[in-house]
Amino acid sequence: MKTALDAVVRPKGTEEQLGVLRPLLDNPDVLRVVLDKSRPFFLVERRSLHEEEALSTEQALHDAVRQSPMEEYTAEGGKSAAAQMLDFFEAIGSEGLEVSHLLAGSKKAFESWLGVRLPRLQIPRVFGVRVYFLTQLPDDVVLACGSLAKESMPGEIKFSIKGTIG
Repeated sequence: MKTALDAVVRPKGTEEQLGVLRPLLDNPDVLRVVLDKSRPFFLVERRSLHEEEALSTEQALHDAVRQSPMEEYTAEGGKSAAAQMLDFFEAIGSEGLEVSHLLAGSKKAFESWLGVRLPRLQIPRVFGVRVYFLTQLPDDVVLACGSLAKESMPGEIKFSIKGTIG
C-alpha cells in the first residue's frame, strides 16, 4: 500500500488541537497521526489516493477539481483580493463545506494579487488553508476548493469556486 505524509499545523491550546485531530481521526484514509510536543505540527500518514499508481498531489488536486462542481466568480469592480477571498470562503461555507485547498496557476501572480510573500520551502497557507500552484491552470486563475473537513485529501473535494487574478 502506498502512503503519503503531510504536516498539519498544531494549534497551541488543547481544545484547538482536539478540533484539528477529530476530522483526521474520523478520516478512513488516515493511517497514523504523530504528536511530538517539541514540533509545531502533527505528522499525518494517509493512504494514497490510487494504490495502483500514486499520483502527485498536484495532479490529484487537478483531477479532483475537474470531477467536482465548480462555480465561476466574477469580482465586483474595485473589490480587493482579500475581499474576493472572503467571498470564496463565504460561498463554500454556504454549501456546508470548509475551504480545504487553494489552487493557483502562478505563485508570482498569486503573491502579487494578494500582496503577500509566501514561503518557498514548504506548502504555504493563506487564511490557514494550504495553497498549491498547478502548472495545469492558467497563470491568472485561483480556485478555492471545499470539502467536508479543512484538512482533507484531494479526492474529498466536493465543490470549488473559480476566480481570476488581476
